[in-house]
Amino acid sequence: MLRLMTSISLLTFAFPVFAGGSDAAAEMSKGHYDAYCRYKNFIADEKTLKRYKKVERAHKAFARSEKMKTQALTDLIALGDGVGGCEAFKPIWEKRLKNELNAIGQVGDVIKLFDEQDFAARIDWSEVNASNSAHVVVWVSWAFKDLRFIEEEAALVGAAVARAIPAVGTLSIWAHKGSKKRMVFEAKTYGSNLTFMKPDQAGTFGKTRYWRFFENIRFHKVLRRKLKNGEELLANAKQKPELPEEATKAN
Repeated sequence: MLRLMTSISLLTFAFPVFAGGSDAAAEMSKGHYDAYCRYKNFIADEKTLKRYKKVERAHKAFARSEKMKTQALTDLIALGDGVGGCEAFKPIWEKRLKNELNAIGQVGDVIKLFDEQDFAARIDWSEVNASNSAHVVVWVSWAFKDLRFIEEEAALVGAAVARAIPAVGTLSIWAHKGSKKRMVFEAKTYGSNLTFMKPDQAGTFGKTRYWRFFENIRFHKVLRRKLKNGEELLANAKQKPELPEEATKAN
């Protein structure tokens, strides 16, 4: 094992160390983060040395299995090690997430009759679960205020998460009200959807294109009884999302 770890050091730390851990974490996509963490487990396994004899051979074998060029894998490992390893991503991502959620208050007046700064202040909890490298989960909640803007609020949060954590697999959101913080709204969406959400477009597409990216949407009965828009929101969410023009052309 000592021989293997020594070889790993020679292989990975010989490359330039990325100066900013936060910037490096922001560059890590969903697939790359998973590959990086699986590589670290693979290369540290005693069975790997027994099978491949040398870490360089194991490195090339892993690259082939991922259909990556050897140098591309080397660069990826250097990027991840520059952050500090798999365990270092979670606290960095959580700090980035809080910063991006706070920044919602600085996006400007992008939604009519809506106070973006007030919404940023109502976001009271967020967390990142990176225990499964194949699927990073993010949770965000806020204090409920007005059902008229629930779609735009969801879009603003989605855009913030996309900027903070490109490797996100699932985003779960909910709003609560009262001293007991009773959940009155919840929904989820996938990381691949978040890339289309732009904060400055939340007022334009929040109730249409962006909203349709969310699923498992639920409203508490008190909202449905008090504001009948709940049923309309649920109906809109069941429609197939419309991809932006640039995405359609790419396909």
